[in-house]
Amino acid sequence: MSNFDKMVKLTYFSFTTLSTVGFGDMHPRGNSERVAGVVILLIGVLVTSVFMENFSKVIKVINTVNLDFEQSDELSVFLKVM
Repeated sequence: MSNFDKMVKLTYFSFTTLSTVGFGDMHPRGNSERVAGVVILLIGVLVTSVFMENFSKVIKVINTVNLDFEQSDELSVFLKVM
């Protein structure tokens, strides 16, 4: 098997595993393949966790900015009423 074929199979295995689809058509057969699979899964969880943390920070900033505008709108409505 050529190196290109190995890389295609590794990429396919990584994407099906990390996306939790796991078709089952490719699975680790030896201990070295199992260790590589565990490492790939741990890296995938780490990357997903970092991405979600940053995404939640962005959502918090957006909500903070929107809250400032909402409060200024409420203040202008209050001042017009008086």
